[in-house]
Amino acid sequence: MLRKFAIGLLTLSASLQVCLGGCASGSADRQGDYLQLYEHREYVKAFEAGQSAYASASGSEREKAALTTGLAAAALERETDSERWLRPLLNSEDPKIAGSAGATLAMFAQRHGRHTDAVALLTAASSKLTGDDKARASMFAGDSLQALGKTAEARAMYAQAAANVTRSDLRIQITSRTAALPKGAQPATNQTGAFTVQIGAYLDFQRAMATSARLQPKAAAAALASPRVVKSSKNNQTLYAVRIGRFATRAEGEAARRKLGNEGLVMVATGE
Repeated sequence: MLRKFAIGLLTLSASLQVCLGGCASGSADRQGDYLQLYEHREYVKAFEAGQSAYASASGSEREKAALTTGLAAAALERETDSERWLRPLLNSEDPKIAGSAGATLAMFAQRHGRHTDAVALLTAASSKLTGDDKARASMFAGDSLQALGKTAEARAMYAQAAANVTRSDLRIQITSRTAALPKGAQPATNQTGAFTVQIGAYLDFQRAMATSARLQPKAAAAALASPRVVKSSKNNQTLYAVRIGRFATRAEGEAARRKLGNEGLVMVATGE
């Protein structure tokens, strides 16, 4: 998840190119080295080159080097290193740098189930970023709000994302998340009972959200409750299970599973 976020989520390579456009020629080559390494996904080399550039830079150039170094560490899933480089940038006067750093740190918070922290970081990032970067930050803030059970707030955040998006693929992601939100009371057979249909359990919160969004049309067509993401813990690991419906008997659950194309399995609805 973090690698995808650092590469594609905020399209930071392009953003950094804009940031560096006004640098003096004497430092542009040095900065271009670590930026080009990052763009070519040579993250270890980008991390090392960014540190070197940071040591001899000052002012805004120093912050740009720190941002690239932190993003490279995030792409390598070196959380401690990434936090060390990115957290000081939250107070940057450059909104693009502060927003990009905050959005990346929020992905660490989401990974560890710290959704309240993630919402705060992503909301702040959204206020600093523009266009599709702003839309992505808002969308992921909506995901964390949904994980916290704050459906109304999640819906509002997805709406904010939709108002700023321009990319068609990102618009589809936002629309599918909005459609997957609960739309009010469901039939009693879907809301109470000992059994549920579990489609899968994931370490990655975003994978669980993507599965939930994919299943939403199927669930609606079958007159079942909207898919929900349930957080649990197993062997000291946080898991995110995608479940549909609650049923009084296993037979009712199996009937619902058949309506979903025999996806998943019927199980006792524990942890809810």
